[in-house]
Amino acid sequence: METSSSPPADDNAPAKPEIKCLYTKACDTGSQPRKAISHIFGRNKMCTRMIPQHVWVHFCRKHYQRSRYRNAQEYAKVQCELVEKQVARVQSWSDDNRRAGQGDVVVDWSLSMRKREQTRVQEQAHKKRTSGQESEDDTGMDRAVLNGTAVPDWLRNKVGDGYSTDEIQQIVLRLKEEVEQNNMSQIPDIEILPNITDIQDAPIGAPSLPEMLYVPNPNLYLAASTSQLTIYLKMNYEPHQQKNVDESMASPH
Repeated sequence: METSSSPPADDNAPAKPEIKCLYTKACDTGSQPRKAISHIFGRNKMCTRMIPQHVWVHFCRKHYQRSRYRNAQEYAKVQCELVEKQVARVQSWSDDNRRAGQGDVVVDWSLSMRKREQTRVQEQAHKKRTSGQESEDDTGMDRAVLNGTAVPDWLRNKVGDGYSTDEIQQIVLRLKEEVEQNNMSQIPDIEILPNITDIQDAPIGAPSLPEMLYVPNPNLYLAASTSQLTIYLKMNYEPHQQKNVDESMASPH
């Protein structure tokens, strides 16, 4: 009597990277892992879906709830650190692909306001323009300002695209400082979006760190040589094309 058998395992197939809870080095809760901060990176947007699962910062559900709800102010600081780590992980994944000469790579980054914040800002601008002055609802009673989701002016002025990884990390570092100084209660309604494309379609001079060394501080990278650092700076420190969310609402001259 013949018996069916499973096909032999492919010993040459690459091992699927394990998704781990990064809350602690040895998480043993057995709880399902979840993406900790995907909403800051666009969540279900196309560019976000191009990031492999193992590249995301994951917390198991128990550790996520523990860090999220026990101390809101401390969690805001944790969030900033996780955003730093997430940007660094995406860049590291991109660099690995570039060195291998295949796969997707990060071209640059963009900073935008979430849809609800764009709507809030536009509505405020419309009210101010039609009434000639700010109403009470636009100032002290603004719910977004009270709960900390409103994007402050300094951050709104940085909305745009074409950012290098280092420049995005500098913005995140400023956010972290604002939280630590109690100027912010949480990360406001922004999205940090990677511009990801196949390496074959990536433009020449796209931000990458093919020969750079990662150091413990996720905001810093050390070039392997002075010439490489010079090239990297020339590639990445170009003026940004800023987006003005109020432009469409501006009064005619």
